[in-house]
Order: sequence, then C-alpha cells, then structure tokens
Amino acid sequence: MAKRSYENRLKQAIQLTILGVILILLLIPIFNKDFLVDFEAYCPFGGIMALGSKSWLGSLSCQMSETQIFMGLALIVGVIFFGKLFCGYICPIGTVIEWLQKGAKKLGFTPVTLRGWLDLALRPLKYVLLYITAYYTIISSELFCKNFDPYYALVTGFDSDVNFWWAIIAIFIAFFGSVIIRFFWCKYLCPLAALSNIAANAFISIPILAIYLLIRWAGYDLHVAWLIGALTLSGALTESLRFKFYNKNPFKITIHEPQCTHCKLCDLKCPQGIEVNTYEKVDHPDCTLCMDCVKSCPKEGSLTFWKFKGTWQAPAILVG
Repeated sequence: MAKRSYENRLKQAIQLTILGVILILLLIPIFNKDFLVDFEAYCPFGGIMALGSKSWLGSLSCQMSETQIFMGLALIVGVIFFGKLFCGYICPIGTVIEWLQKGAKKLGFTPVTLRGWLDLALRPLKYVLLYITAYYTIISSELFCKNFDPYYALVTGFDSDVNFWWAIIAIFIAFFGSVIIRFFWCKYLCPLAALSNIAANAFISIPILAIYLLIRWAGYDLHVAWLIGALTLSGALTESLRFKFYNKNPFKITIHEPQCTHCKLCDLKCPQGIEVNTYEKVDHPDCTLCMDCVKSCPKEGSLTFWKFKGTWQAPAILVG
C-alpha cells in the first residue's frame, strides 16, 4: 500500500513557487549587472506602514508606492475574511521555519511547544515590537522594520538600511530558535503576525479605528501613537486572555463530535502544535489553515474545512 501523504500539496506548491521566485530574483543580477531587485516592492507589511506614514505625514515610507499599499490592504482584507493564509502559504520566513522543523523532526528532534502561562506571557512581545515598528515608521516615514527584518537582511545581503546585529539576532531567533521552540519567531516576535491578528480581531479593531478617525474628524489633534497603542493593546489582551479573536470568519477547521473518535492524529500532524481535537471550531490564534489535520483524519466527515449553512468538506484543491 502506498504511503499516505498528510501534507497539503497546494500549500507546498505555493511555498516552493514563492521561494523559487525569490531565488531567481537573487540570481539574475549575477548574469545581468543592470538588473536591480527592489525587495521592498513585494512587502505587504511595508505597504500598511507606508499607508500610516502617508496618512500622518503625507509621504510614503521609503520606496513604497500605491502597489505596496494595495498589497497591504489585500493582506488585511484576506485575514479578516479567510484567516491567516499569508503566514502559512506565502511568508518565506514561515516556510523556511516550517521546513527546518520538519527536517529536525526527521533527525529525531521535535521542537518544544510552549503552553500555559509561559506561552501566554510571551505572546504580547510581538505586539510591543509592532508598536515600536509602526510608531517609528509613521513618524519618520522610514521603514523601521528594515533594521531587523530577517527576510530583508538576507535577500539584500545586509544592505545599509539593516542594523547588522539586530538582524543577526532576529535571524538566529527566527531560524534556530524556532527549531528549538516551535515557531518561536512567528508566535512571539513577528510584527506581521501581530498585525494579522489585529486584523483577525476585526470586531474590536475596526471600531477602534473608527473612533480614532471620528475624534480626528471632530478636530481633536489625537496623536497616532494612541491609535497604534489601542490596536496593539487590544490584540495582545485578546490573544493572551481570550486566546481567540472576535470575528465571524466562516473558514475554520470544524470538528464534528458524532464522527470524531478523538484519535488525536490531527494534533500530531498540526505544524503549529495545536490540539485540534479539543475544539469544535479551530479558532486558535496560530491556525493558518494548512489543512494537514484535515488530510490526516482517518474518519470521513469528522474534520472539515468550514461550516457555513451546513457542513462542507474541504475542496479537493485545498487538501491536494
């Protein structure tokens, strides 16, 4: 009997394509000295930060343009309606971390999954980093994240905008630290993950933004630091205290008790270390809809992709 594959082949294809494109862009200048690659042009996080500086100072951060702003807004809308697909399917840092963890597991080392009070205590760190990054970007119109971003440092060869030691520490934590502690960078330090979680917390985040804009519209000169602080604080408190977000996104992994035998195979196959079998709907803040749990389930109908006007199985293209 052929060995059963539990991985989402569509996700793997997307991940390989993204990394392949990055590699090609890195190699082209070797053969064509006139070809210059602007890696900022593919940064949705930079687009959101640039929108902030444009709104506050009237200028776009660094070399950002309307294209990057559109990409950033598309990311926010995508998170609100479909979940954190970017983190699981597109982010090159997340992809490399996931593959390193799988490689380590094949060598007999399984990353530690933090749980309980230590896990909850560390989660606000990424919101602190997001606050610092957003604040200094918006008030200076310079992308502060370029100082430490592991991706930007690596693809640019530590260019002049990179703080060498900050970037080295971030790279070490992102890749080596995440092999020891499962997705340490993504769960506890990544500002883009924090921004995605704020977007996922739409029923709180959107009213905060609306209230701030109304106050500004009424003529009160309320500094943008208050908006950044309110959004990051709401995200940190919601994640750490409630451990899920306020939204109505129907695209969640759904467990059906009459069929589920609680064999926990889905827990074993989850790259994020989520205890999938304990949920009715997996609204865990780390879920990226990778579909490995759905693929691994031996009982048909007990684990499905979403529940919306009834129970629907995951489309075949998603689970490959």
